[in-house]
Amino acid sequence: MRNEDQIIILGVDALDFETVYDLGLGNLKQARCKKLAIPPECYKDGQPYSPYCWESILTGRPAQASLGVYESIYRNPALEWLYKRMGKYLRFIPGKKRLLESVGFELDTAEKERLILRDTNTLFDLSENTEDFNVFHYSYGFVFNPYARLKDFDEQRRKMLLYAKAELELVMAWLTSRRDQDLDIIMTYTRVLDWYGHYHYGKDVYYDFYMVLDKFVGGLSDGLEGTLIIISDHGMVADEKGIGTHTDTAFFSINRLYTRSPGSIDGLYHLVEGLMK
Repeated sequence: MRNEDQIIILGVDALDFETVYDLGLGNLKQARCKKLAIPPECYKDGQPYSPYCWESILTGRPAQASLGVYESIYRNPALEWLYKRMGKYLRFIPGKKRLLESVGFELDTAEKERLILRDTNTLFDLSENTEDFNVFHYSYGFVFNPYARLKDFDEQRRKMLLYAKAELELVMAWLTSRRDQDLDIIMTYTRVLDWYGHYHYGKDVYYDFYMVLDKFVGGLSDGLEGTLIIISDHGMVADEKGIGTHTDTAFFSINRLYTRSPGSIDGLYHLVEGLMK
């Protein structure tokens, strides 16, 4: 594979189109940037529901909500062995494994009975030469138990946000390490903007993470010959009480000026499929 054929996908939960433009974050905007529609099947209780959205992003079709996305894993069974070796990536940032475990997360490497939809292809099935890390409801990774060792809601919130920050650092380190590897498709995901958006929307600490991501993407893009895609499942805006809530559009950007872009989040699969040909 030539480096210019490589496809890197950065999934950022709740990355908001309007906020990126308001802050003038050129690295996140890349060569082309747009809002994506969210299929009605991805809604629950009147707003976009992240598990359904990421299922749609990965599979290229409306979420099969009736199957119970929390009990489902969509992956190529032939590559199961790869996802069980997640622990090796933790060496990129010494000490983060202990930090994550201390706030209620455990590394999920054990065999579990889960529904594997073997007839459901994902974008990872478009090549046998792919790698993923922390992809929502796909990768083996850290599983959060919000009630583990937590005394009250404030303590739960504090440790959730501590985790989100640590997760972002892991994601950035992993993606940096994989950029120059001989892989066709690389994808990772962070939830930091979603969690901070729900609890700290409009505050400096929330916008600081936009700056961190923009700077990271700038470094990642420097000298990159392949395709870099950034996508979210929805945006974030304040409700009538000033609390961050999901918007009805998602974020998309690509570093290719003349590449056809999707109109909705389920179009990512088909975009990647086209790029692979």
